[in-house]
Amino acid sequence: MVRILSGVTRVEVTTEITAAINVEAIIRAAADAAEAAARAVLAGLVLHRPVYTDETAARTWATNYQNTTGRPIMVFFYAQCIRAAINDGAYIDGLIGAGTPPTSVVASSGFLVVGQIDQSRFALVFMVPENYYYRINRNLVATGNAVKIAWWEATV
Repeated sequence: MVRILSGVTRVEVTTEITAAINVEAIIRAAADAAEAAARAVLAGLVLHRPVYTDETAARTWATNYQNTTGRPIMVFFYAQCIRAAINDGAYIDGLIGAGTPPTSVVASSGFLVVGQIDQSRFALVFMVPENYYYRINRNLVATGNAVKIAWWEATV
């Protein structure tokens, strides 16, 4: 209905809508859609099995690598610190970044070897988004050394 008030430049528009709303059907449809979405997400997680790759021989310290798998990856790194003298040590950093060289430290592990401890081992685990670069740096204290034991990667 349109009503024009005389002597006024205002127009009033009123619309009447009558509809039967089936609330139960709306709730059921929303629940079905949510369940279908959850099943799709779970199917993607369950159907994708991680692929583990031993990169120990192929990867080296302080070298930039890029994740081009089309999926995020997890990097698993295992090292051993060897003492040459008292108060030696080492630590390792896992870095990622959208550009090269990666500059964001996302994982770090290490220690100072004091006294009679001859060898200690430590690990890094970090995720690398698709198309990001990543690397592992070795940082030595005094005459200590860190030796790569294993480097594994898995698509997630």
